[in-house]
Amino acid sequence: MEQIATLEIQNSSFRVTVGYMLDDKVDIIYRKVFPLSTVINDCDIFDFDSLASDLSVIQHLEDHKLKLSINEVTLIYPPYGLDVYTTQKGTNTISQDSKINDLDILNCLSLVKKERIPNSNNVLVDVIPNLFICDGNRQYQNPPLNEISTTLNIRANIYTLPKKLIEDLKKALALAKIKVKREVIAPVGASYLLTSINYEPIHYFLINFGERTTTVSVISYRHVLASSYIPLGSDHLTEKIAKEFNISNVEAERLKKIYGYDARKNSYNPDLCKDPTSVINKGYSKDELNTVVLSFMKEWIEYLKNTIDSFTQGKEDTLAKFALAFIGNGCLINGFKDYIKRFFPHNKIDIITTNTVGAEEPGWVDSLGAIYFTSIYKGSLLDNQKNKIREVNREQGPEEYKETTDTL
Repeated sequence: MEQIATLEIQNSSFRVTVGYMLDDKVDIIYRKVFPLSTVINDCDIFDFDSLASDLSVIQHLEDHKLKLSINEVTLIYPPYGLDVYTTQKGTNTISQDSKINDLDILNCLSLVKKERIPNSNNVLVDVIPNLFICDGNRQYQNPPLNEISTTLNIRANIYTLPKKLIEDLKKALALAKIKVKREVIAPVGASYLLTSINYEPIHYFLINFGERTTTVSVISYRHVLASSYIPLGSDHLTEKIAKEFNISNVEAERLKKIYGYDARKNSYNPDLCKDPTSVINKGYSKDELNTVVLSFMKEWIEYLKNTIDSFTQGKEDTLAKFALAFIGNGCLINGFKDYIKRFFPHNKIDIITTNTVGAEEPGWVDSLGAIYFTSIYKGSLLDNQKNKIREVNREQGPEEYKETTDTL
């Protein structure tokens, strides 16, 4: 079993996870959240030395009896500025008997990778095939090795991210003397993980309610089609509570998670906390906490609705077909799901958890997804060959890829 270490740098912390695949399930042996000395906004790194110093701790990790030395990681990229393009490239097969071999796959893949990126500020991060097409329009989801065909076409998604984002993160890791072995875009890995745990909706918005940002990605038949982000996260709510009640961020975080938004009505409304600077020992009740939480959530929901509307503009009927799948520890706020249902009454609402021991919470989905994706897909089609090549059956059901429905 190959052990895979993942690193996800967030706004005010970074997550390290070490795990492996067993029976198509991710198991972990280590996971921990470390604070950042300097807050990072939208991956704009201003103090590389500080970040590198923070990251260097992962080279010597200890957890009870476990000792780890990590010098290479799968780096998880946030989808800030993500552009997704679909292309199709083809080539003639080279063997005399017209059997498709490794070189045919590589030749076709190289043509895809040479595709010009429309946004000159972005760079190629990954190419993920959707479909392989042989003579007679025979279509396969996996590389059709040894199939007889004089031609081979690949239809694939090309994923690009801003060049500066990639270079800055890699520079920080280089200063920390940590090698980037693989790269995974967060919602791409997460979508593969959700497929592996049999998440039922085939069309959904994957919403990561993070620390200082919220990302919204459009997923259809496991493929990430588009992504955007909102400049608000759960840390902003913590800070708002702390400011309104004049308490520490630690105490505000506790109130947010335990009480959050509690719409239940009762005559007993005791103080949840006290203002430590008040000479009259002023306290704040559940109703007052609800007012602060609602004020933040109203702004956050407005951002979310506008972002989703931007994806479905002109195709409003599409929205009703999509579920809303929430990840990130922001959605652990008490009462969060019930509040969301008010604004999306016709959509399936899910807060994603897993059965991976030690990483069940929605905040670990990106990390688990990166381990899963790295294990099954190595970044080259040659490393992604499956034991069984399966021709696409157009009547198979929702797991198949459908070119006519894989767009908004």
